[in-house]
Amino acid sequence: MNNLKEAHYFHIPSQGNIYSLTDIKLSNGHTIVLIASLKREIFYFEYIGDTDDVLVPTTKEVSFTYIPSGAEIISLNAFNKSSLNNEFVIGITFIKNSNDSDTLETFLNIYSQSEDHEDFNIEDIAQNCLTIGLNFIPYKLTHTELVHWNNDGNATREIVFVLSGSDNMVHIYHEDTSQHIYKELETKERFPEFGKTPSPVLWIDFYHINNYTERITSFACDCGYVKLLKIDTRTNKIIYNMSTRFGNSISSLQLYADFEKPAMDTKNCIDPLCLPELKPEKRDGRPVINLVVVNTILPPVLFCHVLKYGLSDYHTLPRLDDCTVLSCCTVANIDFCRKKEILIGTSSDEILLYKYDTTESKWYLEELKHIAAPILCVKHLDLTGDGVRELVVFSMKGLHVFQLDQALRFGRLNLNDNAENPTKHKVKINKELFNLFENNNEIVKYETLDTNSSEYEKLQRRINGPLLYNGHSKMMFHGTKKQYVSGICENNFNWRLSGKSRGHKHGYGVNFTSIKFAQNFTANWGTKAIILADVLCKNTFMGNSLTRVPPHHYDTSVRHDKKVYIKFDGAEFNTKYVIYLSRC
Repeated sequence: MNNLKEAHYFHIPSQGNIYSLTDIKLSNGHTIVLIASLKREIFYFEYIGDTDDVLVPTTKEVSFTYIPSGAEIISLNAFNKSSLNNEFVIGITFIKNSNDSDTLETFLNIYSQSEDHEDFNIEDIAQNCLTIGLNFIPYKLTHTELVHWNNDGNATREIVFVLSGSDNMVHIYHEDTSQHIYKELETKERFPEFGKTPSPVLWIDFYHINNYTERITSFACDCGYVKLLKIDTRTNKIIYNMSTRFGNSISSLQLYADFEKPAMDTKNCIDPLCLPELKPEKRDGRPVINLVVVNTILPPVLFCHVLKYGLSDYHTLPRLDDCTVLSCCTVANIDFCRKKEILIGTSSDEILLYKYDTTESKWYLEELKHIAAPILCVKHLDLTGDGVRELVVFSMKGLHVFQLDQALRFGRLNLNDNAENPTKHKVKINKELFNLFENNNEIVKYETLDTNSSEYEKLQRRINGPLLYNGHSKMMFHGTKKQYVSGICENNFNWRLSGKSRGHKHGYGVNFTSIKFAQNFTANWGTKAIILADVLCKNTFMGNSLTRVPPHHYDTSVRHDKKVYIKFDGAEFNTKYVIYLSRC
């Protein structure tokens, strides 16, 4: 972790807790961090591009309505209801001070926009509030997808809030769209895994597999009780139910998928992408799902391949000392080594980095990183929208953002010319696609297409033509259905057929955008197909849903933030790669 440099730090006036940070993923690929202190202050952190396209870190306090003065915020969470635009819902739980010392009033406030927008305006969200009174002290607030299966085998997914409480129960809140309010669901009907627990639930995690037909749920209690269940979402029946008990309180746990990734040779790269084919690791036809459990006092434990072995196959991770409280964890590939690491935050101002030794088949403590205060939360997020994630650390003093050292990043990718061999080609790698292959757990394969096709020749002629002379070529992404890939590869995109259903907000043409946004136009179930295309652009303009041809002297319609490009001429773009992804 010495290669991670602290890029930015934001101080908060009073401390938070392990539930005080959440992230909001915007439709343009950026991520905003929302943090709360116990004394009612709520801030958001984001990167904003200035006039020179330089990203500037920005923090701002947000005044959420209906949080009384003196209230103490316990937890918050947020999600996006829309797959294309910004339609966010933010939940905040708090305790209201009362004159009666024996009485505690607790509430869940849910904030949302009245309608979806492309632009994100958190001030508008903060003014639209629904308050739900609680008869328990709230703990962990999170969200998951509730799957509704129809008789024809199709399904719809609804995002619901999940809240644990001091009543030793887990409560589910969903939106009643007919009345525009949130109501509590009957837990046993939709989430049979949540019954009465021996003590308050401190942490919950979900993982869906097999096209959302099965849900893996794990939760941990204050008494050290840990439970792991698998549920059939079509029948809402529990497939299996396993549990264990530790001697102390559990501060965090996380379910994650393990994938085999082949070594990547970048020393002699000459292809613009030079990426290997990735295949998800499966055993006996089942994906490999692991569970990390962080105990406050005892050593953390990694349960391996829980779908096959349950809680019987585990590794105990070594502790650094016996006086430190372990507070949080995340699983990520933070140094482009193609292997996932486990990061654990502690009360002794340290982050512990664990790696797996394949030769000795065991986990070991490789590195420590010191922070200026006890650590409450650690996340691995793409804050800038460039496809490369930052390490976000929330401590008792504030928010720390660590970025991978630029020299290491580009040195590992061999992007610099060789000084001893000036004739050597300079390798160009699409950073967004590289990060997808390094960190995405759903990639099945990718295909390289023939650049000697007639469509490619048309693009080259267009580059030298009078209209787009001195234009520039951009590598951009386009999401589609798997059954359309063959026709696109053979005949290129048909811009006359594009935008018929939902992708025409900025013009009736072919849209090209970031890989995150492109996934919104792929299949909801099964294999997704994303095309990486060579797109030629020169003069852009702001388009709308009525734009069918560009004005004179213009060739490309764009969204206001230039995250979406619309092309109207088939000779100005050409398919380069097809990437297939699989939804677990």
